[in-house]
Amino acid sequence: MILCLDYGSRYIGVAITDDDNRFALRHSVIDQKIQPALPALLALAESQPLSLILVGLPVSLSGNPSQQTKDTAEFIKQLRVALPQEIKIKTVDETLTSFEAERRLKLEGGNTNDAHSEAARIMLEEYIKTPRSGERGAAIT
Repeated sequence: MILCLDYGSRYIGVAITDDDNRFALRHSVIDQKIQPALPALLALAESQPLSLILVGLPVSLSGNPSQQTKDTAEFIKQLRVALPQEIKIKTVDETLTSFEAERRLKLEGGNTNDAHSEAARIMLEEYIKTPRSGERGAAIT
């Protein structure tokens, strides 16, 4: 299974694939003011047969790193230390996924509180639907 995270300073949107990695599903939103992210994600990794975690990496529309890019990179380092080594971590482009998530939720009449997990689902859906001849995304070591 593959997990995808839309990391933010307060909220982390979580999406996961089905057992066959064919469908991306919204999973949850972690509110870091209520629940520390790393223990919650470690518990999720222990309860699911995860092989890969994707983390949306924000870059400004100009292509330059932002403060959120740096914060996300730091979170990925912490995640790497907390998780079992056999679970790979890769970054994926999250450009405009939050905007698209809110648009889709409004169209379906969904709850906008799900925007973070929907953004993660959009990234995950793109990842599993994109043909790859090799590895995609930057591995974080």
